Amino acid sequence: MLKELRMRRLIAPLAMLLLLVALAACDSSTAEEPAAEAPAAEAPAADAGADSEAAEAAPAAESGESAASADDYQAQREACTSDSPCWAEIVDTVPDSFQEAPMLADMVASGDLPPVEERLPTDPLVIEPAEMIGQYGGVLRRAYTGPGDNQNIERWNNDHHIFWDTGATEIRPRIIKEWESNEDASFWTFHLREGMKWSDGAPFTADDYLFWYENIVSNELLMPTPPWWMMWGGDLAVMEKVDDTTFTVAFAAPFPAWLEVFSTSTVAGHFNAGETGGGFVAPHHYLEQFHADFVGEEEANALAVEAGFENWYLHLLAKNNANVNPDVPVLTPWKPVTTNSSTEYVLERNPYFWAVDTEGNQLPYLDGITLELVEELEVLNLRAIAGNYTVQGRHIDFAKLPVIRENEAAGDYFVDFWGSSTRNPVAIYVNMDYDGNPEIAEYTVGSRDFRKALSLAIERSEINETFFLGVGNEASLCPANASPYFPSDRWDEEFARFDLEEANTILDSIGLDQRDSEGYRLLPSGERLVLSIDATSGSFLPYPEIGERIAEMWEEIGIQLQINPVERSLHENRMTANEPMLNLFETGEWNPETSTRLIPGNRWGPEATTWGNVPNPDPADYEGEQWMKDMILKHWEAIQTPDPEERRARYIEGMEIMCDNIPIIGMVVNVPVYTTLIKNNMRNVPKPMEWVVYAQTPGNGYPEQFFMIQE
Repeated sequence: MLKELRMRRLIAPLAMLLLLVALAACDSSTAEEPAAEAPAAEAPAADAGADSEAAEAAPAAESGESAASADDYQAQREACTSDSPCWAEIVDTVPDSFQEAPMLADMVASGDLPPVEERLPTDPLVIEPAEMIGQYGGVLRRAYTGPGDNQNIERWNNDHHIFWDTGATEIRPRIIKEWESNEDASFWTFHLREGMKWSDGAPFTADDYLFWYENIVSNELLMPTPPWWMMWGGDLAVMEKVDDTTFTVAFAAPFPAWLEVFSTSTVAGHFNAGETGGGFVAPHHYLEQFHADFVGEEEANALAVEAGFENWYLHLLAKNNANVNPDVPVLTPWKPVTTNSSTEYVLERNPYFWAVDTEGNQLPYLDGITLELVEELEVLNLRAIAGNYTVQGRHIDFAKLPVIRENEAAGDYFVDFWGSSTRNPVAIYVNMDYDGNPEIAEYTVGSRDFRKALSLAIERSEINETFFLGVGNEASLCPANASPYFPSDRWDEEFARFDLEEANTILDSIGLDQRDSEGYRLLPSGERLVLSIDATSGSFLPYPEIGERIAEMWEEIGIQLQINPVERSLHENRMTANEPMLNLFETGEWNPETSTRLIPGNRWGPEATTWGNVPNPDPADYEGEQWMKDMILKHWEAIQTPDPEERRARYIEGMEIMCDNIPIIGMVVNVPVYTTLIKNNMRNVPKPMEWVVYAQTPGNGYPEQFFMIQE
């Protein structure tokens, strides 16, 4: 019966979706504009020194490759495996000459831009493409759901200081080309690219880092609480300029894990983090005109009021946010032209972008990126399946895979899966700081056995089949051998089983053996035990629907679960206020070396996750559950251990404590994070693509080297 129910749940939505896709294909507006990209320039890279009308083509893809059919191309991609990946690589050799996009060559010819040699640094970042030298042109089209979906573009438009390779295992140069530290990793020196520029052509130097340090992070109005990574050791780190291309950072204590943290979205860059004053750098030549330190508080406040802001520091943060202020200079491959509240969020190539391919063609290859505002996920999926987008994995519903596959030819796309072996796309976070009902918290927070019973009462095979077409593997929070940090399969064996009899026995044994007339368990006070869970709505998966199914399962052990659908931004506010009892969302991938938080995110405890961070730098003072204190201390010791092998051993000890105590109930692993629809004319999209939060996938694929085959 359960199997039949699952089939009905799957078949009915798919049948409806097939009908909707067919209708969309017949819709006149869709028929008139089916292309996923804007018309692209016919010419490949143009020599910067030539007249734009007679420019010779720079080397592009071999004609046999560029003319390959979709089937031939897919056959070529089959050779891209984990053992032999098709990934972009950073190389050391700088080409002897440089070329640029035709649209920029035209601007040079008209006198609106300086030559490409003057726009690039003397030592640009050199990227060897994943598959082949690309061709210029085309606008990549995507969908986004609104201002709360900023990561949609931030992952594509990368300006990190240092960054990860595509496999997210090795750190590579990016804006910063070289670095070194003293023996205990408390003092770091960073070297920039000589002659590098912001998108408006202004010099990019160590002064931009010093401005951020002296005038943003050190200003209590702009940043009342500096980020934890600047407060390492308890005091604000000291940043100093050596010369235009060199600066130093001195931390108050050894920081062996600094590079891992610096290379992630934790620090990010100006485009990702400018709105909060983060990002480690800021365009001083632009922001000084709004800053009280430079124009005086009276004038700065007057400018703010005129612009509709209460004070100068709120005004400055808005001016520093490229998502809402297209005028602020950026360092990204593409620069915004409209804002992230537009029906179309438009970005165009940055003429001063500081990277080239191995033949000297300035990147990016693509002329721009346009994100269409689509607030309803069902509509977004419908349009993606109809072929409206160039590359779309974010917000695509994996459960629609049969329909997606059926429409590949009509939509002119192929499907790729971007995944992570350690990520749980569906997990229940138990709020370990919850105190809204002390009697319930005694069980949710204080009883490992209670959490184990909840885990044993989840039929993971049904979750896997209903929502992931059965392709995943049922697992605990800590899936067996999925990571160097999970060296055992005992957690899967103990917690990922479906065993209602044992779950009921456990609950009976911990004082929950009484039930009411409807069969629900009673607290010792005589009140019904009712759990509530925040299920993120309008997100990557139908979490409220998944929550309803879990509620049905838990009825079998006498536990009532109330589902509270919450929009993602509101969910974050509720978590900060410590309101949820449980949370239903995804986990990130497990790499504790990239964060001071052993458990990713704050959904398992808004207070607990601050220990080791500002404003609670000393984990020894933590007063929560003893196992949590032990876990945090182990992780804290690891972060400060210089020797990599010793550091990993201590991380594993901390992970074992966490896995043993089940603060998060995992369910399924090895399912694609993104079911990505890619237009057949796209090239250089890496394969395999490891989906990683800290490496900002697809940022770790270097989208500036993606391109469209030109007809």
